[in-house]
Amino acid sequence: MAFAAKRCFPALFFLFRATSPGFCTAALAGAPGGSFWENLALRANSHHCELCRTSPQSAEKGAPHYHQGPSWRLKLRSVIAAMQESGNFAELLGQGHVYQFGVFSGWTMGLLRRVFGRTCLVGFDSFEGLPEEADGTAGWTPGLFNSGDIRDMLADQLDSVGRCKTRFVKGFFNTSLTIGLKDEMKLQPALYIDIDVDLYISSIQALDFMFASGLVQVGTLISYDDWWVIPCWHNSTNVFDDGEPQAHLEIARKYGVRFNCVSGPCKYISEAPGGFFGRCTIHNGWGPVFQVVEIGTDHFDTGFTMSPADISRWEARNYECIEMEQASKNKS
Repeated sequence: MAFAAKRCFPALFFLFRATSPGFCTAALAGAPGGSFWENLALRANSHHCELCRTSPQSAEKGAPHYHQGPSWRLKLRSVIAAMQESGNFAELLGQGHVYQFGVFSGWTMGLLRRVFGRTCLVGFDSFEGLPEEADGTAGWTPGLFNSGDIRDMLADQLDSVGRCKTRFVKGFFNTSLTIGLKDEMKLQPALYIDIDVDLYISSIQALDFMFASGLVQVGTLISYDDWWVIPCWHNSTNVFDDGEPQAHLEIARKYGVRFNCVSGPCKYISEAPGGFFGRCTIHNGWGPVFQVVEIGTDHFDTGFTMSPADISRWEARNYECIEMEQASKNKS
């Protein structure tokens, strides 16, 4: 979505430089168990905090402490660095693909190319706007975000720095995500899946295809750009009632998935001085990022650990959430 997400405010940047590199790690040190997955998340957080601490004060969108709109994805660099250091994801990091569901203008896909370098990208979009489910959904209407057929232009631009051809699958997901698509396109396991499709129906179709095709593996990263849109619009703490969160919950239940929150607002860091807003932590920003820890378990876990009270505090201080709530009131 086009709503900004700026968490480490440049005006407070002197706090970052005056604090030791490990302050963010300390804020997360209370994670229970000290498991491999929690330690990986801590390492990613430490990478991000070091970038935040050492970067010059800047209003540039690419700065680690400045997450304007879709650029919250830049924090994925720190997660990838932690995965590389762990020594456990060589095949996924070396051969895995990046999948984006919801390409729109291609700006975000260009950003993903910056994050993942020469990794192969596959984009899925109708290029005709939102499907019919959007009718009656707050803020969205069928056909919204129609970007036209820009696939060739995007592929040419992105392939100039890629190791393999950037590919696009055109069509609404209920018809384009076919059983034979994996073999037909020689799709590889997913290193990262970017869900930016706004609606529940599109989200569940995308996720179900990826899991049913065996493209999701332990270690795969999945993020959601519109996770907070519906809760913020309705000023609600019932996150899993609709949209992308509902699809995430249902897919975790269906495939017995355990997720771990590795970046973004899926874990509330109240232990850090100032929480999300006083210091730069990897759990600021707009879009939550989850890592697949286990598939096929009887005890699924969404990885989302924010309580209703945490959600209320976050919504009350997140300025794009405040903007959405105000827009909702103005429309009613």
